[in-house]
Amino acid sequence: MRKLILFLLVLFPLISVAQWTTAAGINTGRNDDIFFVSDSIGYVAGGNTKQIRKTVDGGDNWSTIFVNGTYLRSIEFIDASTGFCGSLDSALFMTTDSGSTWTDISPSIQPRPKGVCGLSIPDDSTIYGCGIYNQPAFIIKSTDRGLTWTYIDMSMHAKALVEVHFVSRDTGFASGRANPLSDGGVILRTTDGGLTWQAVFRTMRNLDYVWKIQSPEGNHYFGSVSSVPNSPNTSFLASSNKGITWTQGIVDTSWHDIQMIGFIDSLKGWTGGATALFETIDGGQTWSRTTSTILGGNYYNRFIKKNDSSAFISGGKIYKYTAHALSTGFMEVAEQQVEIHSIQITPNPTASLRFTIELGNKTHADIQLINLNGSVVETFHNGALVAGEYTFYSRKKYKPQGMFLIMRTNEGLYSEKVIFE
Repeated sequence: MRKLILFLLVLFPLISVAQWTTAAGINTGRNDDIFFVSDSIGYVAGGNTKQIRKTVDGGDNWSTIFVNGTYLRSIEFIDASTGFCGSLDSALFMTTDSGSTWTDISPSIQPRPKGVCGLSIPDDSTIYGCGIYNQPAFIIKSTDRGLTWTYIDMSMHAKALVEVHFVSRDTGFASGRANPLSDGGVILRTTDGGLTWQAVFRTMRNLDYVWKIQSPEGNHYFGSVSSVPNSPNTSFLASSNKGITWTQGIVDTSWHDIQMIGFIDSLKGWTGGATALFETIDGGQTWSRTTSTILGGNYYNRFIKKNDSSAFISGGKIYKYTAHALSTGFMEVAEQQVEIHSIQITPNPTASLRFTIELGNKTHADIQLINLNGSVVETFHNGALVAGEYTFYSRKKYKPQGMFLIMRTNEGLYSEKVIFE
């Protein structure tokens, strides 16, 4: 694995400023989701760290309460006692004692979900889940606090679903990758509890996902767009009418791997992914790169607004935003990228493609060669792989041109440009 660390120490006068800090007690990795049941108590789904962590002091410090051998993607609670944690490894865990014990209830859901990427709990009895980023597309639903579940096949609308966001028992959104793939990322909306769905936005860019949906106040909605390296820019989605209609805007004119998006109010927000973090203060009309404002920031996946002056992002660590934090005079400003997986193409340029991937942990790996138009020209693997090194060879000969080798994993998207000669 390669590791890149850039570190800077800045001295500035004592002043009250808005700032990000990192929480204590979080292992470096990819922490995928975060949820608060009160101002003090919150939980983290630890992604590839395979741990659930809990805070009782508002998110400053976290302790491990559950360790499991699966990738933990999503977490949400009905109340202080009852909560759910979705895994990418065919598991859905439930607790009824505030996280002291967890039980896998996925065998009670038929068909058993391949994994649960997103969870949404709009009231004290209704739970929605969705999956999975690497297919198939489905919704699971319970109306009795998780005792019984129904499974909704969503393949008519989407190839894969990542996010589910319900504002009431009946009205909500699901997002992911459209069916057909040429329609790009998709946002679906229902007003009848998931019986019927309408596509309210499609990015129309091949292989896009709409990865996350967030609203700071229930009227303005924002969506993140996860795209592949042939994309001409990095974009996001916005709605000013409660998600009924959406527009697409540009974050940056270069491509970045984006997954997270979140706003503290209708004007101030952030979007980011593997390493890049962008900030806007005008509702997304303009964005600026803000990697220097988070300590050791990477793998940004979930933003959660706690109140009007504080918010959290889950990622390589847990990052806490405070609107009016009192500086101590020193701020550590660092940008750290730890590559969990890697791709090496040798030689490159090449007449016949040969490449090696190194996986730092077990993951699903969807490995494809795409042309500059975003069309898949060859698939090398689509399935689970354990940690280790793997070598692949192309079965085809290509004329001189540039393409992209992409590998989408549980932890994010990895890519390298291939030059055929």
